[in-house]
Amino acid sequence: VTDRITHIDFQGVALGEKVAVEIPVHLVGTAEGIKFGGVIEHVTHKIHAKADPHNMPEHIDVDVTNLNIGQSIHISDLNIPALVITDKPDLVVVACSAPRVASSDTPSAE
Repeated sequence: VTDRITHIDFQGVALGEKVAVEIPVHLVGTAEGIKFGGVIEHVTHKIHAKADPHNMPEHIDVDVTNLNIGQSIHISDLNIPALVITDKPDLVVVACSAPRVASSDTPSAE
């Protein structure tokens, strides 16, 4: 392993042409379901989309404030005008699920 560069790729972009990118997803806020013991599951960390390089966001903020236990946010729920999202609309981005209860493997003393 050295610091010497052995290969580099450049990508040409035509003016007005959209490019395929992966954009990171950041969760914003505290879900309502957490107050009732729910757990947030960040399922999709990057969204695949096509975007104009001039209007491409660095990340996508997903507000989870109104998310209750048993609810989820899908790709189809996102409205980002600058992007054409290429992932499936039913792909889950984030979900709030009920906490898993640890089972007791040791029998109780009588």
